[in-house]
Amino acid sequence: SNGLYIGFNTDAELKAYVGRTPLGAEWATMDAIFCSIFTMELLTRAFAERCLFFYGDEWIWNFSDTLLVLLSMLNLIFNSLDDTDMSN
Repeated sequence: SNGLYIGFNTDAELKAYVGRTPLGAEWATMDAIFCSIFTMELLTRAFAERCLFFYGDEWIWNFSDTLLVLLSMLNLIFNSLDDTDMSN
């Protein structure tokens, strides 16, 4: 489902950019929902694994997932601060 969402979102963003129209608010809502789901999944895994989350055999994947979640959060914050609703 994540791959389909990324495809549809990219298509909508490109159409909005080319047409010089703002991107619909539903996309920001979906971004927030996906970010929330992945944040909860990461926190649940960190709580379950405790120290192994940082020092276990899978630490590099956990670090990668943490980085992706943090970047998603930053993206949500910066997009919410954007007054123009367009990238350029």
